[in-house]
Amino acid sequence: MHRSTVYVVRDGDMVIAAFALSRQKAWSLDAQFKPATRPLYLTDLAVHPHRLHRGIEHLCIRAAIRMARDWPSDALRLGTCEPEISRDLSLKKFGFRRVGTDCFGDLPTIVFELLDLWTIHE
Repeated sequence: MHRSTVYVVRDGDMVIAAFALSRQKAWSLDAQFKPATRPLYLTDLAVHPHRLHRGIEHLCIRAAIRMARDWPSDALRLGTCEPEISRDLSLKKFGFRRVGTDCFGDLPTIVFELLDLWTIHE
């Protein structure tokens, strides 16, 4: 078990999304990451099924980037178990680069990192 800070997005009393930020690495791809002294890991990003495709995931990623700046951190790394081309392109629009693939538990995971936390990408 590793220590994370969990954030939730609410619409009234309903939780519509959640994600976790941690200093502890979540994948074993160290050799493929660019050097960073204070990386932050975004894990467990989940959006309520009835709220998918409404920009909630992008809202969470933008919030995680802002939090990484304030933490302070010099890299934000995340993994996705969904090999959707649209998600891959979407993360690249934010400035993330694809690092490689790994397993998170039993799930194949595509891992990305963002080193330029200060440039606003849309």
